[in-house]
Amino acid sequence: MANQSLYLPGDVLTLRCESAIATGINMEKVEKFYFGRCCDWQSNPTDVFCVEDEEHLSLSTRVLQENLKFLYSDGLLSDAILKTKTATFPVHKNILAARSLVFKAMFLNDLKEKDSDCVDIEDINDNTLNRMLQYLYTAVVKDLQWESAVDLYEAADKYQIPTLKDKCSSFLQCNLTPSNACEILYLSDLHQDGNLKTCVQNFILKHDRDIFNSSGWNHIMENNPKLAAQTMHLKFK
Repeated sequence: MANQSLYLPGDVLTLRCESAIATGINMEKVEKFYFGRCCDWQSNPTDVFCVEDEEHLSLSTRVLQENLKFLYSDGLLSDAILKTKTATFPVHKNILAARSLVFKAMFLNDLKEKDSDCVDIEDINDNTLNRMLQYLYTAVVKDLQWESAVDLYEAADKYQIPTLKDKCSSFLQCNLTPSNACEILYLSDLHQDGNLKTCVQNFILKHDRDIFNSSGWNHIMENNPKLAAQTMHLKFK
Protein backbone atom coordinates (compact mmCIF):
# COMPACT_ATOMS: atom_id res chain seq x y z
CA MET A 1 0.00 0.00 0.00
CA ALA A 2 2.98 2.29 0.51
CA ASN A 3 3.52 2.09 -3.28
CA GLN A 4 -0.15 2.26 -4.17
CA SER A 5 0.41 4.70 -7.00
CA LEU A 6 2.92 2.29 -8.57
CA TYR A 7 1.14 -1.04 -8.14
CA LEU A 8 -2.51 0.09 -7.96
CA PRO A 9 -2.87 2.81 -10.57
CA GLY A 10 -6.47 4.00 -10.51
CA ASP A 11 -7.09 1.57 -7.62
CA VAL A 12 -6.81 -1.35 -10.04
CA LEU A 13 -4.57 -4.36 -9.36
CA THR A 14 -3.42 -6.04 -12.58
CA LEU A 15 -2.04 -9.57 -12.57
CA ARG A 16 -0.21 -10.78 -15.67
CA CYS A 17 -0.01 -14.57 -15.90
CA GLU A 18 1.20 -17.08 -18.44
CA SER A 19 0.16 -20.73 -18.45
CA ALA A 20 1.14 -23.80 -20.41
CA ILE A 21 -0.72 -27.06 -20.98
CA ALA A 22 1.62 -30.03 -20.50
CA THR A 23 1.07 -33.34 -22.23
CA GLY A 24 2.73 -36.11 -20.28
CA ILE A 25 4.71 -33.89 -17.91
CA ASN A 26 3.36 -32.50 -14.67
CA MET A 27 4.55 -29.04 -13.74
CA GLU A 28 4.68 -29.26 -9.97
CA LYS A 29 6.75 -26.23 -9.09
CA VAL A 30 7.00 -22.54 -9.75
CA GLU A 31 9.59 -22.19 -12.49
CA LYS A 32 10.03 -18.43 -12.19
CA PHE A 33 8.33 -15.39 -10.74
CA TYR A 34 8.84 -11.68 -11.10
CA PHE A 35 7.72 -8.73 -9.05
CA GLY A 36 6.97 -5.43 -10.73
CA ARG A 37 4.76 -3.69 -13.20
CA CYS A 38 3.69 -5.07 -16.57
CA CYS A 39 5.77 -2.43 -18.30
CA ASP A 40 8.83 -3.62 -16.37
CA TRP A 41 8.35 -7.18 -17.65
CA GLN A 42 7.82 -6.09 -21.23
CA SER A 43 10.92 -3.89 -21.17
CA ASN A 44 13.09 -6.88 -20.22
CA PRO A 45 11.47 -9.89 -21.92
CA THR A 46 14.54 -12.11 -21.74
CA ASP A 47 14.23 -12.25 -17.94
CA VAL A 48 10.57 -13.27 -17.81
CA PHE A 49 8.95 -16.71 -17.87
CA CYS A 50 11.43 -19.18 -19.26
CA VAL A 51 9.05 -22.07 -18.54
CA GLU A 52 8.91 -23.20 -22.15
CA ASP A 53 12.67 -23.71 -22.40
CA GLU A 54 12.85 -25.48 -19.05
CA GLU A 55 9.90 -27.70 -19.93
CA HIS A 56 11.54 -28.61 -23.21
CA LEU A 57 14.78 -29.47 -21.40
CA SER A 58 12.89 -31.60 -18.88
CA LEU A 59 11.10 -33.46 -21.67
CA SER A 60 14.35 -33.99 -23.59
CA THR A 61 16.04 -35.38 -20.47
CA ARG A 62 13.17 -37.75 -19.85
CA VAL A 63 13.19 -38.97 -23.45
CA LEU A 64 16.95 -39.48 -23.27
CA GLN A 65 16.58 -41.53 -20.11
CA GLU A 66 13.87 -43.66 -21.67
CA ASN A 67 15.95 -44.23 -24.80
CA LEU A 68 19.01 -45.27 -22.82
CA LYS A 69 16.89 -47.44 -20.54
CA PHE A 70 15.58 -49.25 -23.62
CA LEU A 71 19.11 -49.53 -25.01
CA TYR A 72 20.15 -51.37 -21.85
CA SER A 73 17.05 -53.52 -21.35
CA ASP A 74 16.89 -54.55 -25.02
CA GLY A 75 20.63 -55.07 -25.40
CA LEU A 76 20.47 -53.22 -28.73
CA LEU A 77 23.90 -53.03 -30.41
CA SER A 78 25.63 -54.19 -27.23
CA ASP A 79 29.32 -54.96 -27.63
CA ALA A 80 30.16 -56.66 -24.34
CA ILE A 81 28.66 -58.95 -21.71
CA LEU A 82 29.02 -58.75 -17.95
CA LYS A 83 28.77 -62.25 -16.54
CA THR A 84 28.02 -63.28 -12.97
CA LYS A 85 27.81 -66.86 -11.73
CA THR A 86 24.11 -67.05 -12.60
CA ALA A 87 23.32 -64.38 -15.22
CA THR A 88 24.62 -62.36 -18.16
CA PHE A 89 24.07 -58.66 -18.88
CA PRO A 90 24.61 -57.25 -22.40
CA VAL A 91 26.18 -53.79 -22.14
CA HIS A 92 27.83 -51.05 -24.18
CA LYS A 93 31.49 -50.40 -23.46
CA ASN A 94 31.35 -46.71 -24.33
CA ILE A 95 28.53 -45.98 -21.88
CA LEU A 96 30.13 -47.92 -19.03
CA ALA A 97 33.50 -46.30 -19.71
CA ALA A 98 31.94 -42.84 -19.67
CA ARG A 99 30.20 -43.46 -16.34
CA SER A 100 32.71 -45.50 -14.34
CA LEU A 101 36.46 -45.01 -14.02
CA VAL A 102 36.90 -48.71 -13.30
CA PHE A 103 35.07 -49.81 -16.44
CA LYS A 104 36.98 -47.14 -18.38
CA ALA A 105 40.25 -48.67 -17.20
CA MET A 106 39.02 -52.15 -18.08
CA PHE A 107 38.12 -51.27 -21.65
CA LEU A 108 40.84 -48.73 -22.50
CA ASN A 109 43.97 -49.89 -20.71
CA ASP A 110 46.02 -53.01 -21.28
CA LEU A 111 43.87 -55.20 -19.09
CA LYS A 112 42.46 -58.57 -20.05
CA GLU A 113 38.99 -57.02 -20.48
CA LYS A 114 40.23 -54.62 -23.21
CA ASP A 115 40.08 -57.17 -26.01
CA SER A 116 37.39 -59.36 -24.49
CA ASP A 117 33.66 -59.25 -25.13
CA CYS A 118 32.93 -60.95 -21.81
CA VAL A 119 33.79 -59.60 -18.38
CA ASP A 120 33.40 -61.79 -15.30
CA ILE A 121 31.81 -59.97 -12.36
CA GLU A 122 32.29 -62.13 -9.30
CA ASP A 123 31.92 -59.58 -6.51
CA ILE A 124 28.33 -58.35 -7.11
CA ASN A 125 25.06 -60.28 -6.98
CA ASP A 126 22.68 -60.20 -9.93
CA ASN A 127 20.18 -57.74 -8.44
CA THR A 128 22.87 -55.25 -7.42
CA LEU A 129 24.62 -55.42 -10.78
CA ASN A 130 21.34 -54.89 -12.62
CA ARG A 131 20.52 -51.85 -10.45
CA MET A 132 24.00 -50.44 -10.93
CA LEU A 133 23.79 -50.83 -14.71
CA GLN A 134 20.37 -49.20 -14.82
CA TYR A 135 21.83 -46.25 -12.97
CA LEU A 136 24.80 -46.03 -15.34
CA TYR A 137 22.40 -45.78 -18.28
CA THR A 138 19.69 -43.54 -16.77
CA ALA A 139 21.14 -41.83 -13.64
CA VAL A 140 18.05 -43.09 -11.80
CA VAL A 141 17.87 -45.54 -8.92
CA LYS A 142 14.42 -46.66 -7.77
CA ASP A 143 12.85 -48.49 -4.86
CA LEU A 144 15.88 -48.51 -2.59
CA GLN A 145 15.60 -50.65 0.51
CA TRP A 146 18.14 -50.99 3.29
CA GLU A 147 19.97 -54.08 1.99
CA SER A 148 19.94 -52.97 -1.64
CA ALA A 149 21.27 -49.53 -0.62
CA VAL A 150 24.15 -51.11 1.31
CA ASP A 151 25.01 -53.43 -1.59
CA LEU A 152 24.79 -50.60 -4.14
CA TYR A 153 26.90 -48.35 -1.94
CA GLU A 154 29.70 -50.93 -1.87
CA ALA A 155 29.42 -51.58 -5.61
CA ALA A 156 29.43 -47.86 -6.44
CA ASP A 157 32.55 -47.35 -4.37
CA LYS A 158 34.37 -50.30 -5.92
CA TYR A 159 33.50 -49.29 -9.49
CA GLN A 160 34.04 -45.58 -8.78
CA ILE A 161 30.57 -44.21 -9.47
CA PRO A 162 30.52 -41.29 -7.00
CA THR A 163 27.02 -40.00 -7.76
CA LEU A 164 25.48 -43.41 -7.10
CA LYS A 165 27.55 -43.75 -3.95
CA ASP A 166 26.24 -40.37 -2.77
CA LYS A 167 22.63 -41.37 -3.45
CA CYS A 168 23.02 -44.56 -1.45
CA SER A 169 24.84 -42.71 1.33
CA SER A 170 21.99 -40.19 1.58
CA PHE A 171 19.47 -43.03 1.81
CA LEU A 172 21.45 -44.74 4.58
CA GLN A 173 21.81 -41.51 6.53
CA CYS A 174 18.08 -40.83 6.33
CA ASN A 175 17.25 -44.32 7.54
CA LEU A 176 19.65 -44.71 10.46
CA THR A 177 18.29 -46.43 13.56
CA PRO A 178 19.96 -47.59 16.78
CA SER A 179 19.81 -51.14 15.44
CA ASN A 180 21.65 -50.48 12.15
CA ALA A 181 23.99 -47.60 13.06
CA CYS A 182 26.90 -49.88 13.98
CA GLU A 183 26.70 -51.61 10.60
CA ILE A 184 26.96 -48.30 8.77
CA LEU A 185 29.71 -47.03 11.05
CA TYR A 186 31.78 -50.05 10.12
CA LEU A 187 30.84 -49.64 6.44
CA SER A 188 31.82 -45.96 6.35
CA ASP A 189 35.15 -46.69 8.01
CA LEU A 190 35.86 -49.57 5.65
CA HIS A 191 35.26 -47.37 2.60
CA GLN A 192 36.94 -44.31 4.10
CA ASP A 193 33.83 -42.20 3.69
CA GLY A 194 34.36 -39.28 6.05
CA ASN A 195 30.96 -37.63 5.48
CA LEU A 196 28.98 -40.80 6.14
CA LYS A 197 31.20 -41.70 9.09
CA THR A 198 30.69 -38.30 10.74
CA CYS A 199 26.93 -38.54 10.27
CA VAL A 200 26.78 -42.01 11.82
CA GLN A 201 29.03 -41.05 14.72
CA ASN A 202 26.83 -38.05 15.51
CA PHE A 203 23.79 -40.32 15.43
CA ILE A 204 25.48 -42.82 17.74
CA LEU A 205 26.34 -40.08 20.24
CA LYS A 206 22.71 -38.95 20.28
CA HIS A 207 21.57 -42.51 21.01
CA ASP A 208 24.61 -43.60 22.98
CA ARG A 209 22.78 -45.43 25.75
CA ASP A 210 20.90 -47.73 23.37
CA ILE A 211 23.80 -48.28 20.98
CA PHE A 212 26.67 -48.72 23.45
CA ASN A 213 24.69 -51.52 25.12
CA SER A 214 23.93 -53.31 21.85
CA SER A 215 25.47 -56.45 20.34
CA GLY A 216 26.46 -54.43 17.28
CA TRP A 217 28.62 -52.13 19.39
CA ASN A 218 30.18 -55.10 21.18
CA HIS A 219 31.08 -56.52 17.76
CA ILE A 220 32.83 -53.26 16.78
CA MET A 221 34.75 -53.13 20.06
CA GLU A 222 35.95 -56.70 19.56
CA ASN A 223 36.82 -56.44 15.87
CA ASN A 224 37.71 -52.76 15.45
CA PRO A 225 38.62 -51.30 18.84
CA LYS A 226 40.31 -48.29 17.20
CA LEU A 227 37.05 -47.27 15.52
CA ALA A 228 35.13 -47.76 18.77
CA ALA A 229 37.65 -45.64 20.67
CA GLN A 230 37.55 -42.88 18.03
CA THR A 231 33.78 -42.72 18.24
CA MET A 232 33.58 -42.75 22.04
CA HIS A 233 36.30 -40.11 22.23
CA LEU A 234 34.03 -37.69 20.35
CA LYS A 235 31.60 -37.81 23.26
CA PHE A 236 34.11 -36.07 25.48
CA LYS A 237 35.34 -33.42 23.05
